[in-house]
Amino acid sequence: MPKSKQDICNPEDVALKSLFLGPQSENGDWFVAEVRRIVEHTIGWRRSRYPADGRAISAGDQNDDSFLKLRARLETSLNELLGRLERETPKFTPRYIGHMVSENSLPALLAEFAMLLHNPNNASPEVAKVSARIETESIADLARMLGFDSSHSRGHFTSGGTLANFEAVWRALHRIDQNLALALCLIDRGVLNISNYYATAHSSKMQFEQLLLAHTLRFEDLEPYSVLNRGHCNVKVPAGLTGKNLSPVVLVPGNKHYSWQKAVLMFGLGLDSFWSIELDAEGRLDIESLEARIAQARAEGRPILMVVSVAGTTEMGEVDPVDRVQDTLEQVKDLSLWHHVDGAYGGFFAATLRSAGKVPSSGLATKLAPNIRKAIEAFARVSSITIDPHKLGYIPYACGAFIARDQEHYECRQVTAPYLKSGVSAVDWATTIEGSRSAAGAAAVWLTSRALGFDSDGLGRVLDKTIEARELFANELSRVKGVCLAQPSDTNVLCFSLANPKEPLAMVNQRALQLFERIESGPEFSVSRTTLGQRDYNLFIARFCKLNSILNDGSDLLLLRLVLMNPFICSKEMDTDFARDFAKILGAKVTESAL
Repeated sequence: MPKSKQDICNPEDVALKSLFLGPQSENGDWFVAEVRRIVEHTIGWRRSRYPADGRAISAGDQNDDSFLKLRARLETSLNELLGRLERETPKFTPRYIGHMVSENSLPALLAEFAMLLHNPNNASPEVAKVSARIETESIADLARMLGFDSSHSRGHFTSGGTLANFEAVWRALHRIDQNLALALCLIDRGVLNISNYYATAHSSKMQFEQLLLAHTLRFEDLEPYSVLNRGHCNVKVPAGLTGKNLSPVVLVPGNKHYSWQKAVLMFGLGLDSFWSIELDAEGRLDIESLEARIAQARAEGRPILMVVSVAGTTEMGEVDPVDRVQDTLEQVKDLSLWHHVDGAYGGFFAATLRSAGKVPSSGLATKLAPNIRKAIEAFARVSSITIDPHKLGYIPYACGAFIARDQEHYECRQVTAPYLKSGVSAVDWATTIEGSRSAAGAAAVWLTSRALGFDSDGLGRVLDKTIEARELFANELSRVKGVCLAQPSDTNVLCFSLANPKEPLAMVNQRALQLFERIESGPEFSVSRTTLGQRDYNLFIARFCKLNSILNDGSDLLLLRLVLMNPFICSKEMDTDFARDFAKILGAKVTESAL
Protein backbone atom coordinates (compact mmCIF):
# COMPACT_ATOMS: atom_id res chain seq x y z
CA MET A 1 0.00 0.00 0.00
CA PRO A 2 1.46 3.41 -0.94
CA LYS A 3 2.44 5.66 1.95
CA SER A 4 2.15 9.02 0.20
CA LYS A 5 1.20 10.46 -3.16
CA GLN A 6 4.89 10.75 -4.11
CA ASP A 7 5.19 6.97 -3.84
CA ILE A 8 2.76 6.39 -6.71
CA CYS A 9 3.90 8.88 -9.35
CA ASN A 10 4.85 7.56 -12.77
CA PRO A 11 6.59 9.72 -15.41
CA GLU A 12 4.48 8.05 -18.10
CA ASP A 13 1.35 9.52 -16.50
CA VAL A 14 2.37 13.05 -17.52
CA ALA A 15 0.92 12.50 -21.00
CA LEU A 16 -2.50 11.76 -19.51
CA LYS A 17 -2.60 15.27 -18.04
CA SER A 18 -2.93 16.70 -21.53
CA LEU A 19 -6.42 15.23 -21.79
CA PHE A 20 -8.04 17.05 -18.85
CA LEU A 21 -8.67 20.74 -18.23
CA GLY A 22 -7.05 20.45 -14.79
CA PRO A 23 -8.13 21.53 -11.28
CA GLN A 24 -6.78 25.07 -11.88
CA SER A 25 -7.64 25.06 -15.61
CA GLU A 26 -3.94 24.54 -16.34
CA ASN A 27 -4.81 23.51 -19.93
CA GLY A 28 -7.25 26.41 -20.26
CA ASP A 29 -5.45 28.33 -23.00
CA TRP A 30 -5.21 25.27 -25.22
CA PHE A 31 -8.83 24.36 -24.50
CA VAL A 32 -10.02 27.86 -25.45
CA ALA A 33 -8.02 27.66 -28.68
CA GLU A 34 -9.61 24.31 -29.57
CA VAL A 35 -13.11 25.61 -28.78
CA ARG A 36 -12.43 28.63 -30.98
CA ARG A 37 -11.24 26.28 -33.74
CA ILE A 38 -14.48 24.30 -33.51
CA VAL A 39 -16.60 27.44 -33.66
CA GLU A 40 -14.64 28.87 -36.59
CA HIS A 41 -14.82 25.55 -38.43
CA THR A 42 -18.59 25.38 -37.97
CA ILE A 43 -19.02 29.00 -39.08
CA GLY A 44 -16.85 28.35 -42.14
CA TRP A 45 -18.80 25.20 -42.96
CA ARG A 46 -22.10 27.09 -42.85
CA ARG A 47 -20.82 29.91 -45.03
CA SER A 48 -19.43 27.54 -47.63
CA ARG A 49 -22.55 25.42 -48.11
CA TYR A 50 -24.94 27.71 -49.99
CA PRO A 51 -23.21 31.06 -50.49
CA ALA A 52 -25.48 32.02 -53.42
CA ASP A 53 -28.56 32.04 -51.18
CA GLY A 54 -27.66 35.44 -49.78
CA ARG A 55 -27.59 36.79 -46.21
CA ALA A 56 -30.62 36.51 -43.94
CA ILE A 57 -29.18 38.93 -41.36
CA SER A 58 -27.89 42.17 -42.83
CA ALA A 59 -25.44 44.68 -41.36
CA GLY A 60 -28.38 47.03 -41.00
CA ASP A 61 -30.27 44.43 -38.99
CA GLN A 62 -27.30 44.04 -36.66
CA ASN A 63 -27.19 47.79 -36.00
CA ASP A 64 -30.92 48.17 -35.47
CA ASP A 65 -31.93 49.36 -31.98
CA SER A 66 -34.34 46.45 -31.44
CA PHE A 67 -31.66 43.97 -32.53
CA LEU A 68 -29.08 45.47 -30.20
CA LYS A 69 -31.55 45.71 -27.35
CA LEU A 70 -32.48 42.03 -27.57
CA ARG A 71 -28.82 41.01 -27.87
CA ALA A 72 -28.02 43.04 -24.75
CA ARG A 73 -30.86 41.28 -22.97
CA LEU A 74 -29.33 37.96 -23.94
CA GLU A 75 -25.90 39.04 -22.69
CA THR A 76 -27.37 40.19 -19.39
CA SER A 77 -29.23 36.91 -18.91
CA LEU A 78 -26.10 34.98 -19.81
CA ASN A 79 -24.16 36.92 -17.19
CA GLU A 80 -26.79 35.99 -14.65
CA LEU A 81 -26.52 32.31 -15.61
CA LEU A 82 -22.71 32.40 -15.36
CA GLY A 83 -22.97 34.08 -11.97
CA ARG A 84 -25.32 31.40 -10.72
CA LEU A 85 -23.00 28.67 -11.97
CA GLU A 86 -20.23 30.05 -9.75
CA ARG A 87 -22.26 28.59 -6.87
CA GLU A 88 -22.53 25.17 -8.53
CA THR A 89 -20.92 22.16 -6.85
CA PRO A 90 -17.22 22.17 -7.92
CA LYS A 91 -17.03 18.58 -9.16
CA PHE A 92 -13.79 19.22 -11.07
CA THR A 93 -11.59 19.42 -7.97
CA PRO A 94 -9.90 16.48 -6.21
CA ARG A 95 -11.68 17.77 -3.12
CA TYR A 96 -14.94 16.50 -4.57
CA ILE A 97 -15.06 12.84 -3.56
CA GLY A 98 -18.82 12.57 -3.07
CA HIS A 99 -20.86 10.94 -5.84
CA MET A 100 -20.00 9.11 -9.05
CA VAL A 101 -19.12 12.21 -11.07
CA SER A 102 -15.82 13.99 -11.59
CA GLU A 103 -13.65 15.87 -14.06
CA ASN A 104 -14.59 15.47 -17.74
CA SER A 105 -11.95 14.71 -20.33
CA LEU A 106 -11.07 17.29 -22.96
CA PRO A 107 -11.77 14.91 -25.87
CA ALA A 108 -15.27 14.39 -24.47
CA LEU A 109 -15.92 18.11 -23.94
CA LEU A 110 -14.63 19.10 -27.37
CA ALA A 111 -16.50 16.33 -29.18
CA GLU A 112 -19.76 17.13 -27.41
CA PHE A 113 -19.40 20.84 -28.19
CA ALA A 114 -18.68 20.15 -31.86
CA MET A 115 -21.64 17.80 -32.14
CA LEU A 116 -23.99 20.18 -30.31
CA LEU A 117 -23.34 22.84 -32.96
CA HIS A 118 -24.60 20.37 -35.59
CA ASN A 119 -27.39 18.97 -33.38
CA PRO A 120 -28.13 15.68 -35.18
CA ASN A 121 -30.89 13.34 -33.98
CA ASN A 122 -29.69 9.74 -34.08
CA ALA A 123 -33.27 8.52 -34.30
CA SER A 124 -32.93 8.86 -38.05
CA PRO A 125 -29.84 8.69 -40.30
CA GLU A 126 -31.69 11.10 -42.59
CA VAL A 127 -30.76 13.90 -40.17
CA ALA A 128 -27.66 12.19 -38.77
CA LYS A 129 -25.69 10.91 -41.75
CA VAL A 130 -22.35 11.26 -39.98
CA SER A 131 -23.30 10.90 -36.31
CA ALA A 132 -25.22 7.65 -36.89
CA ARG A 133 -21.99 6.12 -38.19
CA ILE A 134 -20.05 7.62 -35.29
CA GLU A 135 -22.48 5.94 -32.89
CA THR A 136 -21.94 2.56 -34.54
CA GLU A 137 -18.16 2.97 -34.36
CA SER A 138 -18.31 4.14 -30.73
CA ILE A 139 -20.42 1.16 -29.68
CA ALA A 140 -17.87 -1.09 -31.39
CA ASP A 141 -15.09 0.62 -29.39
CA LEU A 142 -16.93 -0.06 -26.12
CA ALA A 143 -17.78 -3.62 -27.16
CA ARG A 144 -14.12 -4.42 -27.84
CA MET A 145 -13.13 -2.96 -24.48
CA LEU A 146 -15.69 -5.19 -22.76
CA GLY A 147 -14.40 -8.27 -24.58
CA PHE A 148 -17.19 -8.73 -27.14
CA ASP A 149 -16.52 -9.47 -30.79
CA SER A 150 -17.35 -6.07 -32.27
CA SER A 151 -18.26 -7.61 -35.62
CA HIS A 152 -21.17 -9.43 -33.95
CA SER A 153 -22.10 -7.21 -31.00
CA ARG A 154 -24.86 -4.62 -31.23
CA GLY A 155 -25.86 -1.68 -29.07
CA HIS A 156 -26.75 1.97 -28.84
CA PHE A 157 -26.41 4.97 -26.57
CA THR A 158 -29.04 5.93 -24.04
CA SER A 159 -29.58 8.78 -21.61
CA GLY A 160 -28.05 6.73 -18.80
CA GLY A 161 -27.77 3.40 -17.02
CA THR A 162 -31.43 3.26 -16.03
CA LEU A 163 -32.56 3.38 -19.67
CA ALA A 164 -29.83 0.91 -20.65
CA ASN A 165 -31.13 -1.53 -18.03
CA PHE A 166 -34.64 -0.99 -19.37
CA GLU A 167 -33.33 -1.84 -22.85
CA ALA A 168 -32.02 -5.15 -21.52
CA VAL A 169 -35.38 -6.00 -19.95
CA TRP A 170 -37.21 -4.94 -23.13
CA ARG A 171 -35.15 -7.30 -25.27
CA ALA A 172 -35.21 -10.20 -22.83
CA LEU A 173 -38.98 -9.77 -22.53
CA HIS A 174 -39.30 -9.92 -26.31
CA ARG A 175 -37.39 -13.21 -26.40
CA ILE A 176 -39.18 -14.87 -23.47
CA ASP A 177 -42.58 -13.75 -24.81
CA GLN A 178 -41.88 -15.30 -28.19
CA ASN A 179 -40.67 -18.54 -26.64
CA LEU A 180 -43.57 -18.78 -24.20
CA ALA A 181 -46.09 -18.03 -26.96
CA LEU A 182 -44.55 -20.82 -29.04
CA ALA A 183 -44.78 -23.25 -26.11
CA LEU A 184 -48.44 -22.39 -25.47
CA CYS A 185 -49.27 -22.69 -29.16
CA LEU A 186 -47.65 -26.11 -29.48
CA ILE A 187 -49.41 -27.35 -26.34
CA ASP A 188 -52.73 -26.05 -27.65
CA ARG A 189 -52.16 -27.94 -30.91
CA GLY A 190 -51.34 -31.11 -29.03
CA VAL A 191 -47.78 -31.46 -30.28
CA LEU A 192 -46.03 -30.51 -27.05
CA ASN A 193 -46.47 -32.01 -23.61
CA ILE A 194 -47.40 -29.56 -20.87
CA SER A 195 -44.39 -30.68 -18.85
CA ASN A 196 -42.09 -29.46 -21.65
CA TYR A 197 -43.35 -25.87 -21.80
CA TYR A 198 -40.70 -24.63 -19.36
CA ALA A 199 -37.71 -25.73 -21.44
CA THR A 200 -39.38 -24.40 -24.61
CA ALA A 201 -39.89 -21.04 -22.92
CA HIS A 202 -36.10 -20.86 -22.49
CA SER A 203 -35.15 -21.78 -26.06
CA SER A 204 -32.25 -20.22 -27.89
CA LYS A 205 -32.99 -18.40 -31.12
CA MET A 206 -31.82 -21.41 -33.13
CA GLN A 207 -34.10 -23.77 -31.19
CA PHE A 208 -37.01 -21.34 -31.59
CA GLU A 209 -36.56 -21.14 -35.36
CA GLN A 210 -36.18 -24.92 -35.65
CA LEU A 211 -39.49 -25.46 -33.82
CA LEU A 212 -41.26 -22.92 -36.04
CA LEU A 213 -39.95 -24.68 -39.13
CA ALA A 214 -40.67 -28.20 -37.86
CA HIS A 215 -44.31 -27.36 -37.17
CA THR A 216 -44.78 -25.01 -40.17
CA LEU A 217 -45.72 -22.10 -37.92
CA ARG A 218 -45.64 -18.40 -38.73
CA PHE A 219 -45.22 -15.55 -36.27
CA GLU A 220 -48.88 -14.71 -36.84
CA ASP A 221 -49.84 -18.12 -35.42
CA LEU A 222 -48.22 -17.15 -32.09
CA GLU A 223 -50.04 -13.82 -31.77
CA PRO A 224 -53.01 -15.11 -29.67
CA TYR A 225 -50.57 -16.54 -27.11
CA SER A 226 -48.34 -13.44 -26.83
CA VAL A 227 -48.70 -11.26 -23.74
CA LEU A 228 -46.98 -8.39 -25.57
CA ASN A 229 -49.64 -8.58 -28.29
CA ARG A 230 -52.75 -9.40 -26.29
CA GLY A 231 -52.03 -8.27 -22.74
CA HIS A 232 -52.16 -10.43 -19.61
CA CYS A 233 -55.95 -10.62 -19.52
CA ASN A 234 -56.52 -11.62 -23.15
CA VAL A 235 -53.71 -14.07 -23.85
CA LYS A 236 -54.83 -17.55 -24.89
CA VAL A 237 -53.73 -20.21 -22.38
CA PRO A 238 -54.19 -23.98 -22.96
CA ALA A 239 -56.56 -25.69 -20.53
CA GLY A 240 -53.78 -27.52 -18.69
CA LEU A 241 -52.06 -24.27 -17.78
CA THR A 242 -55.14 -22.16 -16.95
CA GLY A 243 -54.68 -20.37 -13.64
CA LYS A 244 -50.91 -21.00 -13.55
CA ASN A 245 -48.68 -17.99 -13.00
CA LEU A 246 -46.58 -17.82 -16.15
CA SER A 247 -45.22 -14.34 -15.55
CA PRO A 248 -41.41 -14.38 -15.97
CA VAL A 249 -39.11 -13.47 -13.08
CA VAL A 250 -36.01 -11.28 -12.95
CA LEU A 251 -33.25 -12.57 -10.66
CA VAL A 252 -31.39 -9.56 -9.25
CA PRO A 253 -28.83 -9.44 -6.39
CA GLY A 254 -29.58 -7.46 -3.24
CA ASN A 255 -26.90 -4.89 -4.17
CA LYS A 256 -28.93 -3.87 -7.24
CA HIS A 257 -29.54 -0.34 -8.51
CA TYR A 258 -33.04 1.04 -7.95
CA SER A 259 -33.67 0.99 -11.72
CA TRP A 260 -34.36 -2.76 -11.61
CA GLN A 261 -37.42 -2.35 -9.43
CA LYS A 262 -38.50 0.46 -11.73
CA ALA A 263 -38.11 -1.89 -14.70
CA VAL A 264 -40.44 -4.65 -13.49
CA LEU A 265 -43.06 -2.00 -12.68
CA MET A 266 -42.63 -0.11 -15.96
CA PHE A 267 -43.01 -3.27 -18.04
CA GLY A 268 -46.04 -4.47 -16.12
CA LEU A 269 -44.34 -7.53 -14.65
CA GLY A 270 -45.17 -6.57 -11.05
CA LEU A 271 -43.04 -6.82 -7.94
CA ASP A 272 -44.00 -10.50 -7.73
CA SER A 273 -41.61 -10.98 -10.64
CA PHE A 274 -38.74 -9.26 -8.84
CA TRP A 275 -36.76 -12.03 -7.14
CA SER A 276 -33.81 -10.99 -5.02
CA ILE A 277 -30.61 -13.04 -4.87
CA GLU A 278 -28.95 -12.99 -1.46
CA LEU A 279 -25.55 -11.41 -0.87
CA ASP A 280 -22.58 -13.07 0.76
CA ALA A 281 -20.66 -11.70 3.76
CA GLU A 282 -18.61 -9.44 1.48
CA GLY A 283 -21.68 -7.87 -0.12
CA ARG A 284 -21.53 -9.66 -3.47
CA LEU A 285 -24.02 -11.95 -5.21
CA ASP A 286 -24.14 -15.34 -3.47
CA ILE A 287 -23.85 -18.26 -5.93
CA GLU A 288 -25.73 -20.74 -3.73
CA SER A 289 -28.64 -18.32 -3.47
CA LEU A 290 -28.63 -17.94 -7.26
CA GLU A 291 -28.75 -21.70 -7.69
CA ALA A 292 -31.63 -21.92 -5.23
CA ARG A 293 -33.56 -19.21 -7.06
CA ILE A 294 -33.11 -20.97 -10.41
CA ALA A 295 -34.36 -24.22 -8.87
CA GLN A 296 -37.32 -22.39 -7.28
CA ALA A 297 -38.31 -20.80 -10.59
CA ARG A 298 -38.25 -24.19 -12.30
CA ALA A 299 -40.27 -25.80 -9.51
CA GLU A 300 -42.92 -23.06 -9.69
CA GLY A 301 -42.90 -23.01 -13.48
CA ARG A 302 -41.96 -19.32 -13.61
CA PRO A 303 -39.85 -18.55 -16.69
CA ILE A 304 -36.59 -16.70 -15.96
CA LEU A 305 -36.49 -13.44 -17.90
CA MET A 306 -32.87 -12.74 -16.98
CA VAL A 307 -30.20 -13.05 -14.31
CA VAL A 308 -28.44 -9.81 -13.36
CA SER A 309 -24.92 -9.33 -12.00
CA VAL A 310 -23.59 -5.96 -10.86
CA ALA A 311 -20.13 -4.69 -11.74
CA GLY A 312 -19.57 -1.63 -9.57
CA THR A 313 -22.39 -1.30 -7.07
CA THR A 314 -23.78 2.15 -6.33
CA GLU A 315 -23.16 1.73 -2.61
CA MET A 316 -19.56 0.53 -2.46
CA GLY A 317 -18.36 -0.05 -6.03
CA GLU A 318 -18.24 -3.82 -5.53
CA VAL A 319 -18.11 -6.32 -8.39
CA ASP A 320 -20.19 -9.49 -8.36
CA PRO A 321 -18.52 -12.79 -9.38
CA VAL A 322 -19.63 -12.50 -13.00
CA ASP A 323 -17.47 -15.45 -14.01
CA ARG A 324 -19.02 -17.79 -11.45
CA VAL A 325 -22.53 -16.60 -12.29
CA GLN A 326 -21.91 -17.35 -15.96
CA ASP A 327 -20.45 -20.76 -15.06
CA THR A 328 -23.60 -21.51 -13.08
CA LEU A 329 -25.91 -20.54 -15.94
CA GLU A 330 -23.94 -22.56 -18.48
CA GLN A 331 -24.27 -25.62 -16.26
CA VAL A 332 -28.07 -25.45 -16.65
CA LYS A 333 -27.84 -27.32 -19.95
CA ASP A 334 -31.54 -27.48 -20.88
CA LEU A 335 -32.22 -23.75 -20.46
CA SER A 336 -30.82 -20.80 -22.43
CA LEU A 337 -30.64 -18.15 -19.71
CA TRP A 338 -30.02 -14.45 -20.27
CA HIS A 339 -27.18 -12.98 -18.18
CA HIS A 340 -27.05 -9.20 -18.02
CA VAL A 341 -24.26 -7.28 -16.30
CA ASP A 342 -25.15 -3.89 -14.86
CA GLY A 343 -21.73 -2.35 -15.34
CA ALA A 344 -22.95 1.24 -15.31
CA TYR A 345 -20.15 2.20 -12.93
CA GLY A 346 -17.54 -0.55 -13.05
CA GLY A 347 -17.71 -1.61 -16.70
CA PHE A 348 -14.89 0.69 -17.75
CA PHE A 349 -12.44 -1.18 -15.52
CA ALA A 350 -12.27 -3.61 -18.42
CA ALA A 351 -9.92 -1.05 -19.97
CA THR A 352 -7.30 -1.87 -17.33
CA LEU A 353 -7.16 -5.45 -18.66
CA ARG A 354 -6.89 -4.69 -22.37
CA SER A 355 -3.69 -4.12 -24.30
CA ALA A 356 -4.06 -1.71 -27.20
CA GLY A 357 -5.95 -3.55 -29.94
CA LYS A 358 -5.75 -6.90 -28.16
CA VAL A 359 -8.01 -9.13 -26.11
CA PRO A 360 -8.10 -8.84 -22.31
CA SER A 361 -5.06 -10.35 -20.66
CA SER A 362 -4.63 -11.34 -17.02
CA GLY A 363 -0.90 -10.83 -17.54
CA LEU A 364 -1.26 -7.05 -17.62
CA ALA A 365 -0.31 -5.11 -14.52
CA THR A 366 -3.46 -3.86 -12.82
CA LYS A 367 -4.55 -2.72 -9.39
CA LEU A 368 -7.61 -4.98 -9.51
CA ALA A 369 -7.66 -7.99 -7.19
CA PRO A 370 -7.43 -11.39 -8.95
CA ASN A 371 -11.09 -12.29 -8.27
CA ILE A 372 -12.27 -8.94 -9.64
CA ARG A 373 -10.08 -9.35 -12.69
CA LYS A 374 -11.66 -12.76 -13.38
CA ALA A 375 -15.13 -11.28 -13.00
CA ILE A 376 -14.39 -8.52 -15.51
CA GLU A 377 -12.71 -10.90 -17.97
CA ALA A 378 -15.99 -12.85 -17.99
CA PHE A 379 -17.83 -9.88 -19.55
CA ALA A 380 -17.07 -11.45 -22.93
CA ARG A 381 -19.30 -14.43 -22.11
CA VAL A 382 -22.47 -12.68 -20.94
CA SER A 383 -25.56 -11.78 -22.97
CA SER A 384 -25.59 -8.01 -22.55
CA ILE A 385 -24.03 -5.17 -20.55
CA THR A 386 -25.00 -1.71 -19.33
CA ILE A 387 -22.23 0.87 -19.18
CA ASP A 388 -22.28 4.58 -18.31
CA PRO A 389 -19.64 6.68 -20.12
CA HIS A 390 -20.79 9.64 -18.00
CA LYS A 391 -19.23 7.98 -14.99
CA LEU A 392 -15.81 6.37 -15.39
CA GLY A 393 -15.64 7.27 -19.08
CA TYR A 394 -15.19 10.90 -17.91
CA ILE A 395 -17.84 12.04 -20.38
CA PRO A 396 -20.51 14.68 -19.63
CA TYR A 397 -24.09 13.80 -18.71
CA ALA A 398 -26.19 12.26 -20.06
CA CYS A 399 -24.59 9.26 -21.70
CA GLY A 400 -25.26 5.56 -21.07
CA ALA A 401 -25.06 2.58 -23.39
CA PHE A 402 -26.67 -0.83 -23.83
CA ILE A 403 -24.46 -3.40 -25.57
CA ALA A 404 -25.49 -6.94 -26.52
CA ARG A 405 -23.11 -9.76 -27.32
CA ASP A 406 -24.76 -10.45 -30.69
CA GLN A 407 -27.77 -9.72 -32.86
CA GLU A 408 -29.81 -12.46 -31.11
CA HIS A 409 -29.66 -10.55 -27.84
CA TYR A 410 -30.28 -7.19 -29.49
CA GLU A 411 -33.50 -8.09 -31.28
CA CYS A 412 -36.78 -6.82 -29.90
CA ARG A 413 -40.29 -5.82 -30.84
CA GLN A 414 -40.35 -3.02 -33.42
CA VAL A 415 -42.73 -0.15 -33.97
CA THR A 416 -43.00 1.93 -37.11
CA ALA A 417 -43.59 5.53 -38.10
CA PRO A 418 -44.56 6.66 -41.62
CA TYR A 419 -42.08 9.54 -41.65
CA LEU A 420 -38.94 7.62 -40.61
CA LYS A 421 -37.00 4.95 -42.42
CA SER A 422 -36.28 1.75 -40.52
CA GLY A 423 -33.67 -0.94 -40.83
CA VAL A 424 -31.11 1.30 -42.56
CA SER A 425 -28.38 1.22 -39.93
CA ALA A 426 -26.90 -0.99 -37.23
CA VAL A 427 -28.75 1.15 -34.65
CA ASP A 428 -32.42 1.10 -35.65
CA TRP A 429 -34.69 3.72 -34.06
CA ALA A 430 -37.59 1.25 -34.26
CA THR A 431 -35.96 -0.95 -31.62
CA THR A 432 -34.83 1.68 -29.10
CA ILE A 433 -36.99 2.74 -26.16
CA GLU A 434 -36.00 6.37 -26.57
CA GLY A 435 -37.04 8.03 -29.80
CA SER A 436 -35.00 11.17 -30.34
CA ARG A 437 -31.43 10.61 -29.17
CA SER A 438 -28.55 13.06 -28.99
CA ALA A 439 -25.33 12.18 -30.80
CA ALA A 440 -23.20 14.21 -28.37
CA GLY A 441 -22.39 11.27 -26.09
CA ALA A 442 -21.50 9.02 -29.02
CA ALA A 443 -19.13 11.66 -30.34
CA ALA A 444 -17.55 12.08 -26.90
CA VAL A 445 -16.92 8.33 -26.67
CA TRP A 446 -15.59 8.27 -30.23
CA LEU A 447 -13.02 11.03 -29.67
CA THR A 448 -12.06 9.75 -26.21
CA SER A 449 -11.43 6.31 -27.66
CA ARG A 450 -9.15 7.71 -30.34
CA ALA A 451 -7.33 10.32 -28.26
CA LEU A 452 -6.99 8.40 -25.00
CA GLY A 453 -7.82 4.77 -25.82
CA PHE A 454 -9.92 2.30 -23.86
CA ASP A 455 -6.95 0.15 -22.93
CA SER A 456 -4.28 -0.27 -20.25
CA ASP A 457 -2.13 2.52 -21.74
CA GLY A 458 -4.96 5.05 -21.81
CA LEU A 459 -8.14 5.07 -19.76
CA GLY A 460 -7.00 1.92 -17.98
CA ARG A 461 -4.02 3.80 -16.55
CA VAL A 462 -6.29 6.61 -15.36
CA LEU A 463 -8.52 4.11 -13.59
CA ASP A 464 -5.59 2.29 -12.02
CA LYS A 465 -4.51 5.61 -10.56
CA THR A 466 -7.95 6.05 -9.00
CA ILE A 467 -7.52 2.70 -7.27
CA GLU A 468 -4.14 3.94 -6.04
CA ALA A 469 -5.96 6.98 -4.68
CA ARG A 470 -8.35 4.71 -2.83
CA GLU A 471 -5.42 2.81 -1.33
CA LEU A 472 -3.81 6.08 -0.28
CA PHE A 473 -6.99 7.32 1.41
CA ALA A 474 -7.50 3.95 3.10
CA ASN A 475 -3.96 4.08 4.46
CA GLU A 476 -4.45 7.59 5.88
CA LEU A 477 -7.92 6.92 7.31
CA SER A 478 -6.78 3.73 9.01
CA ARG A 479 -4.67 5.93 11.32
CA VAL A 480 -7.64 8.00 12.49
CA LYS A 481 -9.05 6.91 15.85
CA GLY A 482 -12.30 5.00 15.57
CA VAL A 483 -12.43 4.77 11.78
CA CYS A 484 -13.85 1.45 10.57
CA LEU A 485 -13.21 0.83 6.88
CA ALA A 486 -15.77 -1.19 4.94
CA GLN A 487 -13.85 -3.98 3.25
CA PRO A 488 -13.31 -5.33 0.69
CA SER A 489 -13.15 -2.37 -1.67
CA ASP A 490 -13.15 -3.70 -5.21
CA THR A 491 -12.74 -0.50 -7.21
CA ASN A 492 -12.17 3.18 -6.36
CA VAL A 493 -14.98 3.62 -3.84
CA LEU A 494 -14.06 3.71 -0.14
CA CYS A 495 -16.67 3.54 2.63
CA PHE A 496 -16.20 3.87 6.39
CA SER A 497 -17.86 4.57 9.71
CA LEU A 498 -16.79 5.54 13.23
CA ALA A 499 -17.15 3.43 16.35
CA ASN A 500 -16.03 2.78 19.89
CA PRO A 501 -15.66 -0.87 20.87
CA LYS A 502 -18.89 -2.56 22.04
CA GLU A 503 -21.07 0.34 20.87
CA PRO A 504 -24.54 -0.47 19.49
CA LEU A 505 -24.78 -0.10 15.74
CA ALA A 506 -27.55 2.52 16.07
CA MET A 507 -25.17 4.77 18.01
CA VAL A 508 -22.43 4.20 15.45
CA ASN A 509 -24.83 5.29 12.72
CA GLN A 510 -25.81 8.42 14.62
CA ARG A 511 -22.18 9.45 14.97
CA ALA A 512 -21.49 8.75 11.29
CA LEU A 513 -24.43 10.92 10.30
CA GLN A 514 -23.22 13.77 12.50
CA LEU A 515 -19.75 13.47 11.00
CA PHE A 516 -21.18 13.58 7.48
CA GLU A 517 -23.12 16.74 8.31
CA ARG A 518 -19.99 18.38 9.78
CA ILE A 519 -17.93 17.60 6.68
CA GLU A 520 -20.68 18.78 4.33
CA SER A 521 -21.07 22.06 6.23
CA GLY A 522 -17.40 22.88 5.69
CA PRO A 523 -15.68 24.07 2.49
CA GLU A 524 -12.82 21.56 2.45
CA PHE A 525 -14.28 18.35 0.96
CA SER A 526 -17.54 17.00 -0.44
CA VAL A 527 -18.42 13.41 0.49
CA SER A 528 -21.53 11.26 0.24
CA ARG A 529 -23.24 8.68 2.41
CA THR A 530 -25.09 5.43 1.83
CA THR A 531 -27.11 3.00 3.91
CA LEU A 532 -26.85 -0.78 3.70
CA GLY A 533 -30.13 -2.40 4.70
CA GLN A 534 -30.29 -5.48 6.92
CA ARG A 535 -32.69 -7.09 4.46
CA ASP A 536 -30.01 -7.43 1.77
CA TYR A 537 -26.73 -6.81 3.59
CA ASN A 538 -27.35 -8.72 6.82
CA LEU A 539 -24.29 -10.97 6.38
CA PHE A 540 -22.06 -8.04 5.42
CA ILE A 541 -23.28 -5.99 8.41
CA ALA A 542 -22.71 -8.90 10.77
CA ARG A 543 -19.17 -9.30 9.47
CA PHE A 544 -18.52 -5.54 9.66
CA CYS A 545 -19.73 -5.42 13.26
CA LYS A 546 -17.64 -8.43 14.26
CA LEU A 547 -14.46 -7.07 12.66
CA ASN A 548 -14.90 -3.72 14.42
CA SER A 549 -16.26 -4.96 17.79
CA ILE A 550 -19.63 -3.25 17.21
CA LEU A 551 -22.79 -4.52 18.87
CA ASN A 552 -25.09 -5.60 16.03
CA ASP A 553 -28.50 -4.45 17.26
CA GLY A 554 -30.28 -5.15 13.96
CA SER A 555 -30.00 -1.59 12.65
CA ASP A 556 -29.11 -0.82 9.06
CA LEU A 557 -25.54 0.34 8.47
CA LEU A 558 -24.85 3.98 7.54
CA LEU A 559 -21.51 4.55 5.83
CA LEU A 560 -19.67 7.63 4.63
CA ARG A 561 -18.77 7.10 0.99
CA LEU A 562 -15.77 8.46 -0.90
CA VAL A 563 -15.78 8.09 -4.69
CA LEU A 564 -12.14 8.60 -5.63
CA MET A 565 -12.38 8.98 -9.40
CA ASN A 566 -10.71 12.37 -9.92
CA PRO A 567 -7.55 11.77 -12.01
CA PHE A 568 -5.54 14.42 -10.12
CA ILE A 569 -5.94 13.21 -6.53
CA CYS A 570 -2.41 11.82 -6.50
CA SER A 571 -0.70 14.43 -8.69
CA LYS A 572 2.71 15.13 -7.12
CA GLU A 573 2.81 18.68 -8.54
CA MET A 574 -0.10 19.88 -6.41
CA ASP A 575 0.72 21.54 -3.09
CA THR A 576 -2.02 19.62 -1.29
CA ASP A 577 -1.86 16.01 -0.18
CA PHE A 578 -5.61 15.40 -0.36
CA ALA A 579 -5.63 12.06 1.45
CA ARG A 580 -3.54 13.37 4.32
CA ASP A 581 -5.54 16.60 4.56
CA PHE A 582 -8.83 14.74 4.58
CA ALA A 583 -7.57 12.44 7.33
CA LYS A 584 -6.48 15.47 9.41
CA ILE A 585 -9.86 17.16 8.99
CA LEU A 586 -11.61 13.91 9.82
CA GLY A 587 -9.44 13.43 12.90
CA ALA A 588 -10.22 16.94 14.11
CA LYS A 589 -13.95 16.44 13.68
CA VAL A 590 -13.73 13.08 15.44
CA THR A 591 -12.00 14.81 18.36
CA GLU A 592 -14.82 17.38 18.44
CA SER A 593 -17.33 14.58 18.85
CA ALA A 594 -15.29 13.14 21.73
CA LEU A 595 -15.08 9.68 20.24
